[in-house]
Amino acid sequence: MQQDVHANGNATEGEDKCSYANGVPRTTVHLDQTERDIVRLIGQHLKIVGLERSAELLMEESGCCLEHPSAIKFRTHVLSGDWVKADHDLQELHPLIEGKHNSIGEMRFLLLEQKYLEFLEEGRPLDALHVLRNELTPLQHNTPRVHQLSSYMMCANNEELYQRASWEGKGVKSRNKLMDRLQNFLPPTVMLPPRRLRSLLSQAVEMQTERCTCHDMAWETNIDNVSLLVDHCCSQDEFPMQPLQVLNEHCDEVWYCKFSPDGLKLATGSKDTSVIIWDVDPKAMCVKQRRTLDGHTYGVSFIAWHPDSKHLIVGGPEDCPDLWIWNIEEEKLRVS
Repeated sequence: MQQDVHANGNATEGEDKCSYANGVPRTTVHLDQTERDIVRLIGQHLKIVGLERSAELLMEESGCCLEHPSAIKFRTHVLSGDWVKADHDLQELHPLIEGKHNSIGEMRFLLLEQKYLEFLEEGRPLDALHVLRNELTPLQHNTPRVHQLSSYMMCANNEELYQRASWEGKGVKSRNKLMDRLQNFLPPTVMLPPRRLRSLLSQAVEMQTERCTCHDMAWETNIDNVSLLVDHCCSQDEFPMQPLQVLNEHCDEVWYCKFSPDGLKLATGSKDTSVIIWDVDPKAMCVKQRRTLDGHTYGVSFIAWHPDSKHLIVGGPEDCPDLWIWNIEEEKLRVS
């Protein structure tokens, strides 16, 4: 099983240590802060995909540090399950955590929680009880969670423990998840968020999709099925140009239409003073009339859905002072 790699972080405090290789000063290029951040992101990704030597060479040539030295030790000890040393590393990280007085306590709690669960899995209830009573409880942090952890002592077997604790068991997977949670307390100058480059690229693809004027909604775009070499843009040639359905139920001009938040209903408002509610079939890509709401003096010029997709507010044109709030499930007028 391939082990997930955490390669995160850099801090200005560690830059001097990165300016030497085997005691010999390096010749480095001058990089501004943005360029250094980009180099670190690339270095992190190289390590994740297993290109360790390439990452080391990149850091050496650029003069950057991928991680703060204290973060390196901390991650190593967490992933190896050396909880005593990991707890000691927290003291070194304490000065690097700015403006978060409770962060060290919360991080220590997470470490001890993992330690406790691993003792239970290994069939060492006395050691687990010692952690619970003498290490977790004195922290006076998240007491409800401590009570919940104590209940796991009654698990009949490891399978029950995994299910009740929503935990994968001792090993690389659960410790990597723990490391991801611990990183939330550390500033990015100390340790980069996990898989940061991939996260940024995913955000870029999502933004390009939102800006695509002819986007094919049947195609779910993500970082794994689009090219990163060019901006995403659906061709106008693939945009549907033929009408799938013509709605003729209104007797006059349609002034406003709005889909419900759940995407399963459509409301159309007309000059004929009515609002028609349609049921949407997303698979067949058509709508079916559900009901008609009448009595909107001067016509309907605005419609807004409630987030529950059950209530609707209707407004008329500028010369109409009235508002109507409908419960479309019961076809009841709430306010007029």
